[in-house]
Amino acid sequence: YPVPIQESVIESLKAAVQNDVPLEPFPYIREGDRVYVRAGIFRGMEGFVIRKNDRKCRVVISIDALRASASLEVDAALVENLTN
Repeated sequence: YPVPIQESVIESLKAAVQNDVPLEPFPYIREGDRVYVRAGIFRGMEGFVIRKNDRKCRVVISIDALRASASLEVDAALVENLTN
């Protein structure tokens, strides 16, 4: 369903495009989201984001066979949101 976008956000995006500011897509991730690590040394792991700041995510992975969990920090650009 459509949601309103603040005029200030629209104006900022227009200004960026008009001034040839390089924009890159970046995953929309929030604390609590389930994610899949798609690249890097932790590739293939799934877990939950417990903390996110700037370009890093702290992800908790669970290893059921060991009945253990571990947290790791990964670059947010390397994860894919599985929550949506």
